[in-house]
Amino acid sequence: MQQAERYNPAESEPRWQKVWEERNAFRAEDGSRKKKAYVLVEFPYPSGDGLHVGHVRSFTAIDAVARLLRMQGRNVLYPMGWDAFGLPTENYALKTGVHPRIATDTNIANFKRQMQSLGLSFDWSREFDTTDPKYYRWTQWIFLQLFKQGLAYQAEIPINWCPQDKIGLANEEVVAGKCERCGTPVTRQRQKQWMLKITAYADRLLQDLDTVDYPERIKTQQVNWIGKSEGAEIEFGISNQESGSTEGRRALGVGRRRYVLLHGFRGNAKRIFFPWLRKKLEATGAEVIAPDLPDSNHPTEEEQVGYVLKNIAFDENTVLFGHSLGTVVALKVLERLQKPIAGTVLAAGFTTATFKDKPRPFQTTFSWDFHWTQIKKNAGFVKVLRATEDVAVPAAATRALAQKLGVEMVDGEPKKTHFTGSREPAILDALVPSIRVFTTRPDTLFGATYLVLSPEHPLIANRELRITNEGEVRAYVDQAARKSDLERTDLAKEKTGVELQGVKAVNPVNGEAIPIWVADYVLSTYGTGAIMAVPGHDERDYAFAKKFGLEIREVVKPKRGRRALGVGPSEELGAYVGDGMMVNSGGYDGLDNHQAGQKIVAKLKREGKGQPAVQYKLRDWVFSRQHYWGEPIPIIHCPEHG
Repeated sequence: MQQAERYNPAESEPRWQKVWEERNAFRAEDGSRKKKAYVLVEFPYPSGDGLHVGHVRSFTAIDAVARLLRMQGRNVLYPMGWDAFGLPTENYALKTGVHPRIATDTNIANFKRQMQSLGLSFDWSREFDTTDPKYYRWTQWIFLQLFKQGLAYQAEIPINWCPQDKIGLANEEVVAGKCERCGTPVTRQRQKQWMLKITAYADRLLQDLDTVDYPERIKTQQVNWIGKSEGAEIEFGISNQESGSTEGRRALGVGRRRYVLLHGFRGNAKRIFFPWLRKKLEATGAEVIAPDLPDSNHPTEEEQVGYVLKNIAFDENTVLFGHSLGTVVALKVLERLQKPIAGTVLAAGFTTATFKDKPRPFQTTFSWDFHWTQIKKNAGFVKVLRATEDVAVPAAATRALAQKLGVEMVDGEPKKTHFTGSREPAILDALVPSIRVFTTRPDTLFGATYLVLSPEHPLIANRELRITNEGEVRAYVDQAARKSDLERTDLAKEKTGVELQGVKAVNPVNGEAIPIWVADYVLSTYGTGAIMAVPGHDERDYAFAKKFGLEIREVVKPKRGRRALGVGPSEELGAYVGDGMMVNSGGYDGLDNHQAGQKIVAKLKREGKGQPAVQYKLRDWVFSRQHYWGEPIPIIHCPEHG
């Protein structure tokens, strides 16, 4: 028997590959009446190293499927392309000194040669490249559709920051806490980034896991990644902001808070919510100035802005509030101040003279050009409120105002349209800071003996809290910025933190004033960036309380065992995290803890201090991570006008 001839791929495969190419053997037929099949494999990043075995494994398996479908008479669309935009290409260019365009084209040619030599049956007539304007124009189109629906937005978030290169870094660019490019220690810094609101689809992502044929292990990973938690959001008020003597506050470098309230067109300080708001703010111990602006029925910029600047003093303790046309007056005042104030709150505001219902006479007596750089320099912290279903101001106008000031617009529920009720709690909430927490254990609220804020919490970053040890807090925040999230949440690490002196939080169920701390084990990327600490029923809170000598209070007791006999939290027993009967919880004592939790949330909802809520571990996607080589985001910002 004659020995079979040894197979020589270098001889036979190029010949057949040429035949396939000449005959367009793998091209999908436009307009064909054959049954269609769409076969797709993840298109690769064309690195300088060429294909690796992982590519070949995936491509070979899917190629067999495409060939089988063709043999079964299907019209198969099986395209291939190149994911050539983004950080990997940029980093490769920096490493080699070759421009990304040149490196991309060279690497694509090599990848394509390797794929064709393997005999993969891609339809090369439909080849695409993410760096091609003909391709990424559709990426931009999709982005704009998301933007129009509020699913693409800008937000300030903590990112990895290289102080040497002055750029944000992806996690893979941080090696041992240092920048991969230059070796400089990396810090965490809040930067404005474009985000895609994937959290809007969290429930749908969970529900649709039932429709896919995934192994149970993979489904479980997906469920844990999305991380749905049901509980309640609860508001803790802040007290003692103005406590102590004037001399004592001055010695600590903390002045008395001053609120300046500016009314709108045809208004005065005695109309709509202004008397109610003045009373509420004065109850906090603050000074309130609410002038009647001149000629409110026929206002002019020169007269009203000039009156405010002439008659009212502004300093670092001042919070400026404007309502409706008062927001325009406030912005014009900020343009002309010589030094920054504490903060600015604008409600039902606008920066263009276009209204939903009718024209106003001030459209021609005010200038609609704004010096945004100067305004932002002087504004301090900024909050922009839109009245839902506003009959006068378009939502787009208030949203544009927020974008120009670099903040997110907040939708507030008015008591009367355009925030014209005799009381408007949404405005008070914006002016007087409070701390919102998410908890899955509202039944333990009576056991909350302190609050903890993340180092990145806006109340700290914006200096809204009237703390007397700001230097100590800032030093701790800077220290936390040099740690990764994994380092901060390591259960084995020693707990660290600093109390915010001069302020207390008010527990909404019992009125107790409790300490506020900043600690790095709380992350800004989960929940609200603040937690109510219940050391009697949470192990992390227990360890923190033991270290810093904070009160540990048991409010849920098991129905049997040593604790049921009266043994509270101790070094031996630690925190109790199970279910049981309510104790030390006022009128809820003796109830099952689940039943009590529902009653507590219902009461808080009636009082406007809390509500049922759902949170997810899933975070919105940072879309603007590339520095140079990436899809151009189709939004243009003017440095001066926003």
